[in-house]
Amino acid sequence: ANELKNQISKKVDQFRDRRLSELTTAQINKAVIKTAAGDIELAKKNDHWSLTKPFQARGDDAKIGDLLSQVTTARIESFVADSGNLAGYGLQDPRAAVSLFSVGSDQPTILQIGDNPKDEKAKDQTYAKLSTRDAVVVLPKSIESLLRIQPNDLRDKNLLRVDADIVDRITIEGQG
Repeated sequence: ANELKNQISKKVDQFRDRRLSELTTAQINKAVIKTAAGDIELAKKNDHWSLTKPFQARGDDAKIGDLLSQVTTARIESFVADSGNLAGYGLQDPRAAVSLFSVGSDQPTILQIGDNPKDEKAKDQTYAKLSTRDAVVVLPKSIESLLRIQPNDLRDKNLLRVDADIVDRITIEGQG
């Protein structure tokens, strides 16, 4: 049948897993983002995120969750055949590195973000390397938003955290 012929004639890369990581955001309990602007360290405790570096503050759970989801759900555009020369892809000294620490794992999963391909048709892509994969991969350029993240972007802007499901009354009193 033609279906079997089509399957046999596919290239090897078409059978490769295009998920960047098998981690889910729920598994991550600590993250460290290193860029040229500095390091940002995030920690999760009791289902809430907090910033621990460069300063200590409550984190915005939704924004941090979105950021980590962007890393864990990134789809690989293509695989680089010659992954031996990391400097050629800007990965010898990467522009950014994201270390993800998960529950039950001793070693972090590290995503390194390198240069953009020189090819004009690949200008909207970025070279990257994940510590759990041997190959250099090409990701969508949207992953570079990690380079522009600032600690205040991840900070909780609310005065206090209130679980609306358990509040049954609010009393407001003036001075005196």
